[in-house]
Amino acid sequence: MKQYQFHFTDTQLFIETLEKIKSWQEQNSQATIMFHIFSEIVSSEILETISDIIKKVLPNALYVGTTSNRNIFNGELSKTKITVMCSIFEKPTTKVEVLQYDFTSETEIEVAKDFIMQINARPWIKAVEIFMTIPERATSDFCNRISIIPENIQIFGGIACNNDVVSPFSFICSSDKGISEDSIIFVLYGGEEFFVKSLYVTGWQPLGQKLKITKSKNRVLYELDNKPAFEAYHKYLNIPNDDNFYMNTLEFPFLYDCGGTVILRTPISCNSDGSINMAENMETGSMVKLAYGNPNSIMEATETACRQLQEFCPEAIHIFSCAARRAFWESDYKSVQELELFKSLAPSSGFFTFGEYFRNGQKLNQHNITLVSAAMREGEPVEKPQKPIARKHNNDVIQLTTRLATFIGVASAELEEANQKLEYFANHDGLTKLFTRIKFQNIISNNIDMVGVQPFSLIMLDIDNFKRINDIYGHKVGDMVIQSLSDILRCDVKNFVETSSAGRWGGEEFMLVLPSTKLEQALDIGEYIRNKFEKLDFENVLEHTVSIGVVQAKKDETLDGLCGRVDMALYKAKETGKNKVVCI
Repeated sequence: MKQYQFHFTDTQLFIETLEKIKSWQEQNSQATIMFHIFSEIVSSEILETISDIIKKVLPNALYVGTTSNRNIFNGELSKTKITVMCSIFEKPTTKVEVLQYDFTSETEIEVAKDFIMQINARPWIKAVEIFMTIPERATSDFCNRISIIPENIQIFGGIACNNDVVSPFSFICSSDKGISEDSIIFVLYGGEEFFVKSLYVTGWQPLGQKLKITKSKNRVLYELDNKPAFEAYHKYLNIPNDDNFYMNTLEFPFLYDCGGTVILRTPISCNSDGSINMAENMETGSMVKLAYGNPNSIMEATETACRQLQEFCPEAIHIFSCAARRAFWESDYKSVQELELFKSLAPSSGFFTFGEYFRNGQKLNQHNITLVSAAMREGEPVEKPQKPIARKHNNDVIQLTTRLATFIGVASAELEEANQKLEYFANHDGLTKLFTRIKFQNIISNNIDMVGVQPFSLIMLDIDNFKRINDIYGHKVGDMVIQSLSDILRCDVKNFVETSSAGRWGGEEFMLVLPSTKLEQALDIGEYIRNKFEKLDFENVLEHTVSIGVVQAKKDETLDGLCGRVDMALYKAKETGKNKVVCI
């Protein structure tokens, strides 16, 4: 495999270059030629002109093209507005195909269905490269639909972009269907002697406490912790809602766990109501954190990725890096140093995107502020001198920033740990480790809301004659008796109902929620608890029993009504002799 890169500055010079490639192909007829066109000029005419030249000189060649925020040429920022990359696959077993679809919210489902059918019909596929115009809405549903293709197929790519990163205008083109402003392109790679290794790099670090997304729709983030989303930026970072919102938030995207993969989500702009327009959607109910760009950790993450690619011995590297990532580097340090690391491994080219695609395991995700790389080669690795991956060290300002970032990171982690401990102690009884009454009332309420979907039962327990135990044997023994019953409720009951929850209702009173459990099974569990507690061996405590009330929740029953019924069942157990299980 070979990769050649050209600056497109003159039509005649480009034609002459293609003629040389044509002469070579005539002597190597089994080779496959593939062009990638990257244009910082957002013009369909530019892409069409270059496409027409390729079709005229090399009618059998494949090509894709996209508008970009900036081009990557030989592992550097391109000095020209238009670059062309030519890949030559020399092995006769290597296969490359291009599929292009019109892509809108109305065609999305049909595109996914046909794409999956095409993939299943081509068992030779090892990788899929995606190019897409800036979509009119979030693409997460589409990503989920096509994620069902075989897990061994790697997926990577990027969304076309504009010099103005918040502009919705973009174009892509291909040898399949030509120029479009509403399309998606899939480049299919594979064959016995084709190999690929794709990676993604973020490097941003978490900052501060977790925030819950309480309202979000499509690509608009409305609320965090039931407050306008903008307040997170204003409160913690003093970022105003003005025309510079995008640039001011570049270093501080959201960290978002999407199907087990940590995704960065970029704010694009802020609305007057405090909602934030995002580059991609974030699901309501998910937890997020603000993140900060630590130059040192970002470069370390890139170094780690490049070391993995170095072991792969690539012959060419495709790079899809976020326009926001470039803006972050250039705004502070006037260079994209991380590209130099890829350049040292193999010819590297690509573009700066509106968003990046990467498949991690089964799931395909759209990323932001991320660098996605795809290293390719044909045949077995060729032994090459292995130079260690190294970068130029930055000046003292960056070192200071790194130390401050480390301080913030450690302080944030300690604060989160402290908050987790406070939350635990606020919700759990110190002696028994069971939920407190207030927390347990919430648990009961949540289960009441699900009664129409699944049944649940409630058990109330009271240790018989507990005051006498305290008076005769002392409070230390009394605490031990309470802890022993609590252990049964907290641990043993899990063997019957894994999702059970136990709480301390009062001094020696306890509650037990049994989701997806009907009354008959709840009675058996109550009897197990009564029997096991009675047989426990406490030194000198000759008699220790528990009375138990059991009910099954009814549809449309209130919290007070349900708790009143289970309390009545417990009262009957007490009044009729104690040490028994009673249901009503």
